[in-house]
Amino acid sequence: MRYLFALLIGLAVTLSTGAALAAESGAAAVTPAKKQMDKLAETAVREAVKVVGESGGFFPFALVMDAEEKVRVIGYSGAASDKPTPEEYVKTLFWQVRHAVEENSGLVSAVIVKPHFVTTDKGQRVPGIWAAADHRQSDAWVMFLPFVPGSDGTYSLGEMIYVPGQEPLFPLAK
Repeated sequence: MRYLFALLIGLAVTLSTGAALAAESGAAAVTPAKKQMDKLAETAVREAVKVVGESGGFFPFALVMDAEEKVRVIGYSGAASDKPTPEEYVKTLFWQVRHAVEENSGLVSAVIVKPHFVTTDKGQRVPGIWAAADHRQSDAWVMFLPFVPGSDGTYSLGEMIYVPGQEPLFPLAK
């Protein structure tokens, strides 16, 4: 059942990420830079959903893409006993990604993914996946995919929420 849930969420994310990002940005035609960023964000969110479906959670990670669309993972690689909290590590991860894209001009897109909770107007905490995506030639976006709790204790896929990013991963000279 957990695998089926992850598969359905992955399919929904795949079908919705690119189209919704284009609609949110107000762009009539999606630029090649936006397509690359969408592809990377879609991959990252799909992988996070897959891990949630398999193990119930995940640790923050990042994906970076070069101009040939080769993807590399950046994540925690230290000893398990020294592992920071996800909240602490995502700050380190942000600076690792920022450093990588500043040092390597061949990297064109990056996304950071972390588990995140939002609080509803009624005070209910809703878990989900938060992703910050950026491209060297486009504006940054932040996405949140909520897992909406059902009355039977299960979760269903909520609607992806998109907002313009406030903290770009690439230097500001675009």
